Amino acid sequence: MIRLLHLSDVHLGARYDDFGAQADMRRQEVLDAFRGLTQVAEAAEVDAVLIAGDLFDSPTPSDYTLAVVRQTLRRLVDAGRPVFVIPGNNDAITCNPQLYADQLGGAYIFRDPVFRTPVSVETAGGPLHVYGLAYDWARPEPLGTYRRADAPGAHVVLVHACTSGMPNWRWYPNVLRLPAGWLNSVEADYVALGDSHWYRPPETFEDDRSRACYPGSFAAVDLSETGPRGWVIASIEQGARPEVVPGACRARPVFDVGEFDVRGSDSEEALAVALVSNVPAGAVPTVMLVGEPTFPLQPEVLQAKLEQRFGCAKVVDRTRYAASSRLDTLTAQDTIAGHVIRLGRSRIDETPAGEDEAAPEIAERALRLALRTLRVDG
Repeated sequence: MIRLLHLSDVHLGARYDDFGAQADMRRQEVLDAFRGLTQVAEAAEVDAVLIAGDLFDSPTPSDYTLAVVRQTLRRLVDAGRPVFVIPGNNDAITCNPQLYADQLGGAYIFRDPVFRTPVSVETAGGPLHVYGLAYDWARPEPLGTYRRADAPGAHVVLVHACTSGMPNWRWYPNVLRLPAGWLNSVEADYVALGDSHWYRPPETFEDDRSRACYPGSFAAVDLSETGPRGWVIASIEQGARPEVVPGACRARPVFDVGEFDVRGSDSEEALAVALVSNVPAGAVPTVMLVGEPTFPLQPEVLQAKLEQRFGCAKVVDRTRYAASSRLDTLTAQDTIAGHVIRLGRSRIDETPAGEDEAAPEIAERALRLALRTLRVDG
């Protein structure tokens, strides 16, 4: 049996715009987590390391980032764990300057836009043969160039590509599309995939013959990438479906609180207190607010409070303050507040569905701000 550490979509040097003022900190913590792969590989006693594309977020990483990567890969190689790397879409061989023109810490880099004869190494688990493809959008149908070598041992294919059903299959022009027929019929013991940022083990593919796996992104690149992130340890035996076990990167995960009903809280501070208990320590929260608040809620105020506690956070507001029963009472009054509420509700209701989806949200926000200005407490 051969054990492989498989990761992809590390995106070192990414902008991390969603992390706001902590973007620089996020870049460093992801880089530190990558540096820790030497300990991960040692603890799991892996025979080799596979990096299935987008190791870097762009073809121009900083010199510091490059130095850390070279040092980390060199330590893995010197420990007897060969490293195999393919470029992805963000750090492609077609980019100028070409990031992978030079050596990278002793790792083997596949630079050809077609499959060649495999790189073969002897490992403690037996012979390992790795086939890699550096996708070039100008090269038609590169998948047909794969030929399994007539050699004993484990045969592993390394590809950065999207499968049918992924969003970028349809919308992104610069991707390698991987038909299910090829993926299910390819003669390999393991297909190490990159491109999708979501974990997908072999048993989730459509065909029982599939030997493919997406490890997902190494660490959340933005606040939409919720849940654990990291790598997989794949155990390979000829003739059997690979066994994969996911491992969690030590960079902070993004935790999705889900829908949170605001009823019962009378201020953004009370909401923040209620939310804190729902977020694991060391995580970055995202939350969708629902329900009818009893006060003119300002989601940006709540987000600022969560950012003070967690460093960064994302708040999506789907509440309906305008529908609050408390406002029904105020609407009936012959006051400035009553007039403002009646006007605001009419603006929210008068936009026909489908014409301007943002208009009701803007009118709702305007109503809240107006009532805050009038010091209406709900």
